[in-house]
Amino acid sequence: ARRARDDPDRVLRLVRGGNALVCGATVAWTAVGLALPDSIGRALVGATWVEAQEILLPLGLTMIGMSLIAGALVGVRAFDGTKGLRARLQTIPFQLACPVVGAYVADLDGFVIGMAIGQAIGAVIWWTTFRGLHDAARRATARHFVRGPLVPSASVALDLEAFAVAEEAS
Repeated sequence: ARRARDDPDRVLRLVRGGNALVCGATVAWTAVGLALPDSIGRALVGATWVEAQEILLPLGLTMIGMSLIAGALVGVRAFDGTKGLRARLQTIPFQLACPVVGAYVADLDGFVIGMAIGQAIGAVIWWTTFRGLHDAARRATARHFVRGPLVPSASVALDLEAFAVAEEAS
């Protein structure tokens, strides 16, 4: 994506495509976990399966949010890595506060739901940052193409003609 940053629409396609793959894999693994029979779940994690099963969906949603953030982060870095610091600082309060508030309200279930909410908010912040950089890159690219090649103005052409005449005279 970084090598393609001169073509903002290509960066957007690369980020969206990569993000779709990562999110698709995350959705698939979440679905596998949710569809897992109790006997296999108990064989994998033992007696904690009952508790683990209750938080699989919010954990899957948390992982999907993290996948969305990862895609936008790649896009932000492709255009301007310094903007990532601002997005990171904007997401930290949500990613910290949402799980803590969730835990206070509803113990473990609330904590995991809070994590999912924090990641969802983070994904919105990261994608907003990426889209802003993408739009700015498109505007800059459009200005580059609108300018076109430099063509000497009429006054420059006259100056060059006068210079040539002066050179011949000397």
